[in-house]
Amino acid sequence: MFLPIDDGGLGFSPSQIAAIISIENILGAFVMTTLFPWLHRRFGTLTIYRCAIGLDVLCVMLYPTVHALAASAGVQRPREPGETPLNDGMWSNVAFPVLVGIGLMLTIKAFNALAVGGNMILVTASAPSPRSLGAVNSLTLMTASFARSIGPLLYTNIFAISMGGGGHSLIWIFMAAMVLLSLLASFRVEEGDRQWRRSVG
Repeated sequence: MFLPIDDGGLGFSPSQIAAIISIENILGAFVMTTLFPWLHRRFGTLTIYRCAIGLDVLCVMLYPTVHALAASAGVQRPREPGETPLNDGMWSNVAFPVLVGIGLMLTIKAFNALAVGGNMILVTASAPSPRSLGAVNSLTLMTASFARSIGPLLYTNIFAISMGGGGHSLIWIFMAAMVLLSLLASFRVEEGDRQWRRSVG
């Protein structure tokens, strides 16, 4: 979002990016608190989990699509150094197709939050007994922390290579591949139905 349009980004200002992230989190909280319980009762954990991951494929495809819309929408850019940054007047200079694309991305990301809820339920269900819940959740948190420690380093380097090489597609291909691998891995997951969970619930 922060890169200039000519460099493969959208040229948004910090205030715009902050507003978008806030809207994303509000939508995600709404989906988790209002829709997740109903969807979980109707479709089950694994179906929600797989669908939420699958939506990420569409979201990754929207990144270059929204950039293409911004590049072809005739959005005015500053001509001289020191001029007001692009779109600093919040949303008045953003083309409508770009706003629609961002709105679609935010909606998809909100529903992608369902994967977090599904993941937590699946982790709990994998515990063989109530006494092992602490160990199972600790292992899960450790794995997530490891992923969060290497993820930014890996993705920012691939992003830099994509931008530096003039071809902006490498990062999107890599991200789509990671999502597809996650989706394939989700089909190896089984929803646990432990006796102790039935007796507790």
